[in-house]
Amino acid sequence: MKYSVIDREALAIVFGIKKFDQYLRGTKFNLVTDHKPLIHIMGARRNLPKLANNRLVRWALVVGSYQYDIYYRKGENNTLADCLSRLPNPETEPSETEGLVHKIDLRLLSTRMTDLNLSEQLLMKTTAKDHILTKVCQNLKTGWRESEYNPEMKPFYRNRTELSVENKILMRQGRIVIPTALRKAILTYLHRGHPGISAMKALSRYYVWWPNLDEDIELFVKKCTRCQQNRPCNPELPVFSWSIPEEVWERIHIDFAGPFEGSYWLVLCDALSKWVEIRPMKHINTRSLCLTLDNIFCTFGLPKMIISDNGPQFTSYEFKEYCTKQSILHVTSSPYHPRTNGLAERLVRTFKNRMASVDNTNLERRLLEFLFTYRNTPHSSTGKSPAEMMFGRQLNCILSNIRPDKRRLMQYLQVKENIIMIGSKNDNVFEVYFK
Repeated sequence: MKYSVIDREALAIVFGIKKFDQYLRGTKFNLVTDHKPLIHIMGARRNLPKLANNRLVRWALVVGSYQYDIYYRKGENNTLADCLSRLPNPETEPSETEGLVHKIDLRLLSTRMTDLNLSEQLLMKTTAKDHILTKVCQNLKTGWRESEYNPEMKPFYRNRTELSVENKILMRQGRIVIPTALRKAILTYLHRGHPGISAMKALSRYYVWWPNLDEDIELFVKKCTRCQQNRPCNPELPVFSWSIPEEVWERIHIDFAGPFEGSYWLVLCDALSKWVEIRPMKHINTRSLCLTLDNIFCTFGLPKMIISDNGPQFTSYEFKEYCTKQSILHVTSSPYHPRTNGLAERLVRTFKNRMASVDNTNLERRLLEFLFTYRNTPHSSTGKSPAEMMFGRQLNCILSNIRPDKRRLMQYLQVKENIIMIGSKNDNVFEVYFK
């Protein structure tokens, strides 16, 4: 407020350039001002007076890093900038209608696609409102008439033998055809835990489909700021080639990650199924390591072989005794050659990158999202998810529950009928809510 007129006019230029920096940097643009002295101060031939204040000098140097041509335009002809600088008037209070519209706009802006409660009913309603999917469903009933010439219908026409309608939901060989309005929400869900492009594509092939799905996934990941910030810059180390185990949980690779997020982490990976277990640890001594491994082994059983690096926790006499009592063969990697334990080393990097990419302050929630996504995503080396290799089935997720299932509907009706019968026999009143 205490700046002089020339300082305020120069500040407007600096503010505008910084505001639109991502559009202006690297390109040549025109700069129009209605304050003629700024042409000499911020023009290509800068002629700063000796008595100019330091503020103008600094601003001239900042603006000088861009490529532009500066022009003078009279104030009466510079109506666009004058209108923006004078409206709206902050002294006048908005009317009730304007205030209501402003509140509605704020609510719409704050609503995200990830807040949608994905369900089978929502999928049915959205499919009925999608004009393209409605035409596809109609063509499946009446026949495809000149649909091959319609650019919107071409992808569906090419796959017409694989399409079907189940419970008012369009399917393609067991995969849900997602309407346009829900595609962003599905992409956001598939990107939980910030998996890469290949992992998202592999996971999507289990559940969903729409035209140009792979291209949309690539664009979505490339636009993810967190993924780009945590993308590794160094080339991958060549992985030492171990033999393939005959059964799951036969050989496991372990390592420590950290300190990361204020804690140390025990990272464990099965060599065949790629099943991952990650546990936070306050102390990384041998006693805590053995106790954590016992906690894991009580669920999955004892492995036949453990691969680790040469950390003091793994080379201690206590850990050697622990493996001997359990009849576990312990093999350490070559010193200064982490590629010999490349499975664990690669997992540590993936774990750190994805945990740093998730925008959530709850550390436990971030870990659970990473583990669930990693275990349920098909691995590039096996072509199946770790959960499918370990348990013989995929872990149920939201996309599994919104698939149309007639058997589930029959079970729901049967349970509902039984509850009503039990309630009538006992002369009790039951209020059952089914969503």
